[in-house]
Amino acid sequence: MELGLGPTALELAGMHLLSELAPLVDEITTRVWESVPAYNDILTDRAALEEQVRPNIEHTLEFMSSGRDIDDDDRKRLNVLGRTRALQGIPLSGMIQSWRVAERVLIDAFCVFCIRAGFNSAEQRNGIRAISAILDKAEVTTAEAYVETYRHLQKDHTDSVAVLVTRLVDGSAGDRVEIDAHARLIGANPSVPYRCIALTVVSDDVGEDAMAGLSRLRRHLLTRLIEARNPMPIVGVRDNALILLIPAGKRDALAVIRRALDPLPYRFEVVAGVGDLYESLAEARISCHQALMALEVGLRQRRGNEVVMYGDVVVDVMLLTNPEAAHKLISSHLRALESHPQLIETISEYLSLSMSAQATATRLVVHVNTIAYRLRRVRELTGHDVRNPTDAIGFSLALRAQSLLAS
Repeated sequence: MELGLGPTALELAGMHLLSELAPLVDEITTRVWESVPAYNDILTDRAALEEQVRPNIEHTLEFMSSGRDIDDDDRKRLNVLGRTRALQGIPLSGMIQSWRVAERVLIDAFCVFCIRAGFNSAEQRNGIRAISAILDKAEVTTAEAYVETYRHLQKDHTDSVAVLVTRLVDGSAGDRVEIDAHARLIGANPSVPYRCIALTVVSDDVGEDAMAGLSRLRRHLLTRLIEARNPMPIVGVRDNALILLIPAGKRDALAVIRRALDPLPYRFEVVAGVGDLYESLAEARISCHQALMALEVGLRQRRGNEVVMYGDVVVDVMLLTNPEAAHKLISSHLRALESHPQLIETISEYLSLSMSAQATATRLVVHVNTIAYRLRRVRELTGHDVRNPTDAIGFSLALRAQSLLAS
């Protein structure tokens, strides 16, 4: 280490300060504990901090007294410190600030020694530069280990979130104890109510592949939720659908989602399915299934930029999940009318207008007697009378089934 006149002062100061190691360590620990916000009782404790400060200061003083450089063994020790700080959740800025505190204390102690020993200002400046250089190397080494560990933690967090979402969606998640443990691993509170929202981009002009479109949508929605100060959801992707497991909060996250999907702030067409709110994350696996089924209905009904609530499409879901019954309804109520599209149109309008022949005639711009004739013709061809409330339900379900299954 090229230190000019400094090494003499530096070496003597290092040997002297080693004899005062305990008060130096105590002073540095106290200053870090009191002045660096990242160090607190939640992330670590003062005694543990002091135990980690001691070897760092001892080695720094040994570097000063011997003039040697940091070697591989030193780097291993500093790597452990960097990894530990990352695992404790202490911010990188806090760790760097703690090194600066140690630097100030050691430089102050070095300057006091130089004044008492009669070293001139040039020797003091060289010594200060040498101390800074030693601590800079230590700081860089710990920071590199910190960043690498943090990168792995982020990847592990992302992977853990993906696993949790997948298992909740496909129903393979274990019991509540397992789900709760997995949730806490990613920093989520599993004991508050959750609801699931499943979304997908259906615009032809996205200009990206499906995953890129979902990534764009994810950023857009999370930004809106953050702006509205809503609790952050657990986010994942399943079968080309963006999955949001949103914890209940004081603010209505669903209203935020509705506004975010308006064509004005978000120009791409999106369909969203929403499940019911459940009392815990473990129970919200049901909400995941509901949200995906509501999304499927919304896609089949081409309900772009619309939030489809599961409770509003339960009948459609029942038809989708029981295709045999749906096809039976179509066969028994509509098959005989395939060559008579005006009869199917008349049934559809008649049912949508509360079974009013007059309103149907007005809508279709025909005489009311024409509507009566068509309805009799429907009964002759199908054996079902749409004017009968029970048969009307059958025709209504058949029309819904036909629309859903034709998509």
